[in-house]
Amino acid sequence: MSRLLAIEIAGTEVRGALLEGSGAPARVSKMFTVARTTAGGAKALADEVHKQVAGIKKSRTSLVIVVGGGEVQLRLLTLPTNDERELPNMVQLQAEREFPSADELVLDYVPVDSPTPGSTRVLVARLSDEIFVAAQALAAELELPLTRIVLRPLAATNLVGRLVPAARSGVQLVATRCPHGLDLVLSHDDKPMLVRQVLGDAAGVDPAIRQTLLAARGQFAETTINGVQVLEDSRQETTPPREGAPTVSRTPLRPGIDKLLVLDSGAELADSAGLLGALLDEAAHITPAIDFLHPKQPVIDTAPARRQRLLAGAAAATLLLGGWWGYSRVANLDADLASVNAQLASVKKETEKFEPYLAQAAEIEKWRGTNVNWLEELTRLSNKLRPQPLDSKEFPVESDVLVTSLLATSRPVTGTTGGRLELKAAARDRSKLSELESRLRDPEHPLEPLSVENSPAEGEYKWSVQYVVGVPPAATEQETEEAAP
Repeated sequence: MSRLLAIEIAGTEVRGALLEGSGAPARVSKMFTVARTTAGGAKALADEVHKQVAGIKKSRTSLVIVVGGGEVQLRLLTLPTNDERELPNMVQLQAEREFPSADELVLDYVPVDSPTPGSTRVLVARLSDEIFVAAQALAAELELPLTRIVLRPLAATNLVGRLVPAARSGVQLVATRCPHGLDLVLSHDDKPMLVRQVLGDAAGVDPAIRQTLLAARGQFAETTINGVQVLEDSRQETTPPREGAPTVSRTPLRPGIDKLLVLDSGAELADSAGLLGALLDEAAHITPAIDFLHPKQPVIDTAPARRQRLLAGAAAATLLLGGWWGYSRVANLDADLASVNAQLASVKKETEKFEPYLAQAAEIEKWRGTNVNWLEELTRLSNKLRPQPLDSKEFPVESDVLVTSLLATSRPVTGTTGGRLELKAAARDRSKLSELESRLRDPEHPLEPLSVENSPAEGEYKWSVQYVVGVPPAATEQETEEAAP
């Protein structure tokens, strides 16, 4: 009997589910949760798993690892190519700028769309090197073949697509509960466009949906969102949409999941959409959009060699069949060919004089594209974070934020210009975050919320947030004069 074991690494917990048989519906014979500690490493964790699912060493069992949360970073990048063969190398180079780290980059990506001719937007996911090594070590200790390392939000979205066929059509936002937070995926015809992970046990579904819709409209202004699908633990009514907002449909996990899998009636299914979705995908031999174990590789193009062989054969046939006719024309064409070559040499010599100037112009444009007046941007950021002086009696203290980290980087000139500010801060009140986002955002400074977490630490600032704010390049003197009244 074939078996499939899915294990989700979720912070300090490891959750698992064992699928047995190949029939429809397949049977989940065991679901479990064990603690993940640093003591003992992979061997100690494997021993705990063996206690839950005894005998897996002696059967044909495959292993799928599910990851998400704080162990995965996500970015939407624009690359100056629409050639699928060039994307893997370009993603790797750009990722080294987006994810500065001393560790080896473990990443995969999925193409999203082509916003402009000659460019492609890709959704890039990076897995922490620690989790990648831990997953392989766990498979070795379990003595099981590791088949995939998949992204939990996408696996959960595939499960929703099975339960609600409408979620696979058009542009849909899917929200699912996960351990210690929410997963949100925006997809177009079942193809992911945007993934957000909102961490914190107290994360609210509706505020997370509103933030994600704002981020989606900022990055995909030309796209109309057709609906929002929310997977709930129990039955809830469809929420009437506000004016101009998509319909929010709430679907319970049961009884729909019972048509896909045979589960114990008392099985604890809360926050398990990603785990069950990964089991169903692997059982159906569906290739995931993101697979950290088998990332997309450069395409080896053998077409040039084949083309050369075909051309050589065609040339030989031409010589054999029409040699006598070509011989009679060669003498008359020699003079014309010599004249054309002389003209080409003259033109080439003239164009070579301009090459240094073209190279200088390209460097100047590259510098202008990434030249940001950081002093002005930092002054603007300070005023937006705290519009009044510190000793002002008028500023509401509940809206105050404590900045814990600020990273300023420039962008490559191809496809994007200006720079970006990655801001980490702590706030007193979650309800004031929308007001903070409104202050930071304007037409020249798009804002993308990356995460919102409820910190267990003591103190007044209990909500940790992370934003990415886009900044425009500095205006030239000519642009400044034209803008002046």
